[in-house]
Amino acid sequence: MRVLGLWGALYLALWLVGLALAALVGLAREGLLNPWPLAGWGIALGLMAVLACDQRLPLQDLLMGLNGREKLLLWLMLGAVFLAPVFLEGHLVLRDGFLWVAPMVLFQAVTPQRVRIFLAVALAGAWMAALALPPEPAGLVLMLGFGLAWLLALGAIHFAWSCEPHGLEGWWPLFRLGLGTLATALPAALAGYVAWLTWPEGGLHRPVALGEVAVEALPRAARRGLDELELYRLFYHLVMAGLMILGLLAIMWLARRLRSRRGGSRLLPGMVAAETATLEYRAARPPAAPPRLDEARAGIVRLWGRWADAMAREGISRQPGETAREFNQRLAREQAGAETAPEMVDLLERAHYGAVQPTAADLERMRELVAEELSRQGLRRQAPVEPVE
Repeated sequence: MRVLGLWGALYLALWLVGLALAALVGLAREGLLNPWPLAGWGIALGLMAVLACDQRLPLQDLLMGLNGREKLLLWLMLGAVFLAPVFLEGHLVLRDGFLWVAPMVLFQAVTPQRVRIFLAVALAGAWMAALALPPEPAGLVLMLGFGLAWLLALGAIHFAWSCEPHGLEGWWPLFRLGLGTLATALPAALAGYVAWLTWPEGGLHRPVALGEVAVEALPRAARRGLDELELYRLFYHLVMAGLMILGLLAIMWLARRLRSRRGGSRLLPGMVAAETATLEYRAARPPAAPPRLDEARAGIVRLWGRWADAMAREGISRQPGETAREFNQRLAREQAGAETAPEMVDLLERAHYGAVQPTAADLERMRELVAEELSRQGLRRQAPVEPVE
């Protein structure tokens, strides 16, 4: 199971989705399951799944680094492959085109968004194939199998891109993936079986064959003109489909704006898109605590700061970049009698920069010196000012 891993489980589920799509399209086109075309599609889809799984990071860097013209060219290539069944007799674009384009989309399924695009293509193809399935149990079994594989792949997207950055591997995520898939698939399968048995023929509208709305094959294709009522109905359906698509796009845009305002993710500054595939998200370590002086050193520094604050209240303060010794020398030059004892500066420098730990006696001596200086400062402040003649 370690060999399979989360990425192997994801691309195995995607391969099962593609294989189930090929079986549905083959059953809808021929009315029976032909093993040889199904085996060919299985080999092609399996090869694309193995390549995408093995070269996931290089392909992700390549696709995210494409410019606008290159992306447009890629979509045009997909569109050309999607329309290719129009040249084959007995094939329909809206039924076979999704299957034809599935291997290319699977090869590009290397990001969560592109994996969801593959699932959307497969779901659309399965829906178009289901419209033409014969009323046989084989069609129901294939639809249930497709739904189970589709749900498995949808859950594997979350586990593959969420568990790897956190180092989760082994049995637990695979067990949770299978358990969640079954918990969703069992009631969905029951609802689908009940709908299969009880849904009225044609539903609320008349039955519409897939060939009436699909592009038929060009060689020897039967052609008939559309009457005026059918033309109006087709135009109405096209307009309503366009309005629904625009409405859904507007809702998605508004939801994205709302989510971004609440704290969306942004690229790191100086980071190009092609480098995001190799990013690793880890919790930042708490900042280191700033270095602090021990009790004796801090006590001596605080006592000297108390004296310096008292001098600042008299309008005599240290200048930026001035050391304690330089400050004391300036006091001796500018304010006679205001300088401190040299021992007080020596104790401060030893406590702040010395390698030898100050003792309790040094702390007590600093306290006595600061008390004397503050007392002398108070007496100097109380001395009468001589009148100027």
